[in-house]
Amino acid sequence: PNAQVLDSNGRRAIQFTMFKNQANVPVQFDLYELNLTQFLDRYSSNFRGVMGYEEKIIPTADLPLAYTWETETEIPQQEHNNVQEMTIPAEVPAGLYILDMRAGFLNDQLILVITNNTIMVKQAEGQLVSWVTDIQGGHKEGIDVGIYSRDGEQIAAGVTNENGIFEVDLNHRDPAPLIVVAQDGDDITVSGLSWEWRSAGSYGGWWQNAATSSSYAAHIYTDRPIYKPGQLVYYKAIIRTDDDAVLDIIPEGTEVTVRVRDARNNVVRTESYTTNNFGTIIGQFQLAEGAMLGDYTVEVSLPATAERKAYVKTQLFKVEDYRKPDYSVTVTADETDLVNNETVEVTVEATYYYGEPVADAAIDVKLFNLIDIYYWDTERDEFVWYEGRDPNISLRTDANGR
Repeated sequence: PNAQVLDSNGRRAIQFTMFKNQANVPVQFDLYELNLTQFLDRYSSNFRGVMGYEEKIIPTADLPLAYTWETETEIPQQEHNNVQEMTIPAEVPAGLYILDMRAGFLNDQLILVITNNTIMVKQAEGQLVSWVTDIQGGHKEGIDVGIYSRDGEQIAAGVTNENGIFEVDLNHRDPAPLIVVAQDGDDITVSGLSWEWRSAGSYGGWWQNAATSSSYAAHIYTDRPIYKPGQLVYYKAIIRTDDDAVLDIIPEGTEVTVRVRDARNNVVRTESYTTNNFGTIIGQFQLAEGAMLGDYTVEVSLPATAERKAYVKTQLFKVEDYRKPDYSVTVTADETDLVNNETVEVTVEATYYYGEPVADAAIDVKLFNLIDIYYWDTERDEFVWYEGRDPNISLRTDANGR
């Protein structure tokens, strides 16, 4: 089932969507209080049934109604993204709750964990590590930690050490662990081990095993980010073995294939290398005088072995018929972290390299979204920039170049 951890001293914001972009729709919220036993029963019960998962309404008839309130929807700023937001009242104390939302014939529920603490959980073959901190990141020593199965049975328990860490071996454990609970007096926080709790929560992540085989890590760079046709591109790749985020120098003589791709993804050069004793390779690529303009990539690939899966990493460089710029442009925002529908103020400043502002210059502002994406075929970046649907903004700088 859906569950959300909220900072007891934070904004307590809950976002939801409506099917229609309609204002003044009344929405009723009921907040039911749970003890730990009731929470475990209702959370784990949704993982029983067909294929271990069964979507159903969470029962609330036997639970005390702690708070109830009503709000109305607003017209969203983006027609294609009808996201609404409400805030849990400040007087609601830390605890475990079921939030029940009703709007006409629509009904949805969310398990809420309002807490001052948080857990980071890492699971590998035969081992589970829990790190308990407060929301600000301070270690929590002496916290009771319990690990529970899909049937709500406690299968392991312990206390965090001076670093807020609790480790336990779970070799061939049946039933498998489902959720980790940390209790700091009356404060309870949780973290699940099912796929929707994972950091890589895309649809592709649903199909991935909890533990993956060892692979590689590479850092690729070119001597410059942009070139003209006819220039020489120098590139270098630093390659390491990657064993569950533990990096080490790759064995000398490891075979590496490098492909250079043009702006249409055509392979324009393929080279084979072997790594030196530093785990690096160095190469160069001559751009033709009439080379296609656009974004090129240097692609480094290593084949699969008995111990490691195949690996591909790319690095972009640009080929443009450019001239050196006469001025620089800086873009700054008044906030670094925002949520949907919040307003951000952005300042654009253009300055000539000799110090004077670029006055009365045309500015075209385009908005891009960083969207998570999953590839079946190979390991590539999980997030890609896409141009948004919002119209471009046309402005002109003032006398100060802003």
